[in-house]
Amino acid sequence: MTFPEFLNQLTARLKLPAAAAPADARNMEVTLKTGQTLSLSLQANDTAVAVAALLCFYPEPTLQRGLFETLLAANAFGFGTGGATFALDPGTSKVFLFQSFPLDGLDIEAFAAALRRFVDTHRRWKEAYDSGKLLALAKGEAMAA
Repeated sequence: MTFPEFLNQLTARLKLPAAAAPADARNMEVTLKTGQTLSLSLQANDTAVAVAALLCFYPEPTLQRGLFETLLAANAFGFGTGGATFALDPGTSKVFLFQSFPLDGLDIEAFAAALRRFVDTHRRWKEAYDSGKLLALAKGEAMAA
C-alpha cells in the first residue's frame, strides 16, 4: 500500500474531514475532536509511517534535566508509553510522543486500534504535563541532582 492510499483509507476509516491525499503526499496533520493534533509522516526510506503528537515545549532550563530523565526512563522501561517513545526537537524546543509502524502489510483496522492507544497514551502524558505533575517530578529530580 502506498502512503497516500494509506492516508485515504485512514481518513475514511476514522471519518476524518480531509480531502484525498495527493499522490506525492509525505505527511498529514489531523486534529481530533479531543483537540489533539497528530502528525502522520512517511519515513525510513518510505517504508514506515510515523505518528507524532506534541507533548510540550522545553520547560525552563532548571527543570529540563528532571523532565528529560523522567521521559528517558519511560522510554527505556516502557512506563506508560504504550510502545511509543518520546522525542526531542532541539531546533524548536519541542517534546513529542512518537511511534513508528511498518507500511508494508499495514492493516488499517489494526492501525486504527494502535492509533487509539497512541491517542490515549498521549492524552495521559499531556494531562500529566499540563496539570504540573510531570514538572513537579522534574523539580524533585532536579533538586536531588
